[in-house]
Amino acid sequence: MNPEFSEMLEDTMARGLRALAQRSSVLLADEPVASLDPANAEAVLSLLTGLARQASLAVLLCLHQPDLARRFGDRLLRLEGGRLA
Repeated sequence: MNPEFSEMLEDTMARGLRALAQRSSVLLADEPVASLDPANAEAVLSLLTGLARQASLAVLLCLHQPDLARRFGDRLLRLEGGRLA
């Protein structure tokens, strides 16, 4: 596994585990896969969505990849020019 990806994955998982430990009902993730290649971005989002489902945790993601948002999101909001579109 790429060391850079491993570090990002560790950081993402640590945030998710903190949310679980604190019994949070919502996890906010601002561009959690922005600097990852497509395969690793999908791996991280798969882990994140699996974690959310297992823990009944709502996840609010900000993504700039509409294809990933459609693939992994249950509900989508799109912003265009700073407004809901």
